[in-house]
Amino acid sequence: MKKVVSVLTAIMLMISSFSFLAFAEYDEDYDFDSYQWSQEELDAGFRFDCVCLIVKPEYSLREFTADDFCPELADRAVWENPHTEEDNKGCVIFDSLYIVYCKEPSEENVIKLYLALRDNQYVGHCQLNFYSEIFPIYPKSPSDIPIYDGYYSPSLSGDGESIEKNMLYNPYYQKYYNELLENSFQLFNKFGKYMGDIDFIEYYTENYLSDVPSYSTLIFKTPENTDLTVREYNESVLKKCVKDENILYVGDTVYAAVVKINYDDSEALCGTEELVYIADAFFTRYEGMLCVAGTYSVGDVVTIAGVDYGTDVHENRVTAADARCVLRYSAGLFNPEPSKRFYFCADMNFDNEINSADARLILRASAGLEETYEYCYSYDIYWCDYFPDILLSE
Repeated sequence: MKKVVSVLTAIMLMISSFSFLAFAEYDEDYDFDSYQWSQEELDAGFRFDCVCLIVKPEYSLREFTADDFCPELADRAVWENPHTEEDNKGCVIFDSLYIVYCKEPSEENVIKLYLALRDNQYVGHCQLNFYSEIFPIYPKSPSDIPIYDGYYSPSLSGDGESIEKNMLYNPYYQKYYNELLENSFQLFNKFGKYMGDIDFIEYYTENYLSDVPSYSTLIFKTPENTDLTVREYNESVLKKCVKDENILYVGDTVYAAVVKINYDDSEALCGTEELVYIADAFFTRYEGMLCVAGTYSVGDVVTIAGVDYGTDVHENRVTAADARCVLRYSAGLFNPEPSKRFYFCADMNFDNEINSADARLILRASAGLEETYEYCYSYDIYWCDYFPDILLSE
């Protein structure tokens, strides 16, 4: 988790390499690992007791107290060891860093304190103390709102070529679309209630949509009163903004859907009051970055004993055992749950179905009579999907 705090600081400072990790040496209350997070704080995604800030350079040599920042809300302001570095002209850059604590810690009060500090004449940068992901609290511009990614298009290599393969129609997504949408919806709810009155949809359509189709997740407002089921409500909203043929998956459990859109859909999207957020299809977040390429041979669906698929470069081989496994699945005799690898790699002919035809091709590949392709992820962690309760990997 300390790495997350370092990332937060890098984003805040932009030009500085200082990490809030150094705070732990000077202020025991701030120490990230020893702090006892309440369930309410974990749900919100940030601590309720303090805000971190950097004083503007012109005030960096001055000592501040809580009265200088926000006497109505602040209990104390703790000065931390400054970070210094030289700019490209050899001049020393001096950053004066403070942790400002709430008089009465709560979600409401820490946000009030943060907003007050953000506009304080002495403050250059300030930020809440987030738990894992970083998101804006009442951003001043829609450009401050994150665009999360979904990794549904791995590189497919073989037969002397390499292409990006869109897997959104694969049986894996057909089966798990509700769980994946739940993850996206849960992530949006972390920051959605703090977006304020910014028109994010207009910003998104103007800056991210083009003539090329975009596969996107749409997040809808949660209705206050409705007799419709979740799916019925989602379908009623989709009729206002997306053509029927461009709807891929409609959530049955959360107010979200995956669709194919382009710039021509901008007017309809902007005119849909219930639409509140757009990002990549099945967008998610990742709690780390493993610098290991994930490679999976199409047709290789049987887990190899002794290989840790979370950390090791994968040994890939296609055998008759893979063909038998796919044949058993097509006959309803094998349940591969939960295995993303099976659904991706079992579709040998890339027709978005898994049946006996794939089993025959896998058997031929095991005998060297068919070309073998490989899915490759630039980082191994992109292979994993974070569901609310389980980690889908192998």
